[in-house]
Amino acid sequence: MKAVLSIAGFDTSGGAGIHADVKTARSLGFHACSVITALTFQNTCEVSGVKILGEYVENQLESVLEDVEFSAVKVGVVPDVR
Repeated sequence: MKAVLSIAGFDTSGGAGIHADVKTARSLGFHACSVITALTFQNTCEVSGVKILGEYVENQLESVLEDVEFSAVKVGVVPDVR
């Protein structure tokens, strides 16, 4: 099965970010992998906070790239660039 990597934020309400990307990839027949860049504190009406994961993004990327070959990469929220 071909794999897709989503690099995005985590929406606690489930309507966007990693949740939406995984749902879309699976509906198209892909295996979905993810790297979470930020945790949001939100409901369906508003975002009340964001925690940027910074250094952990690189760790996640290194780990998943060790043994998964991706057909596509989708990039969403990237709150900081080094």
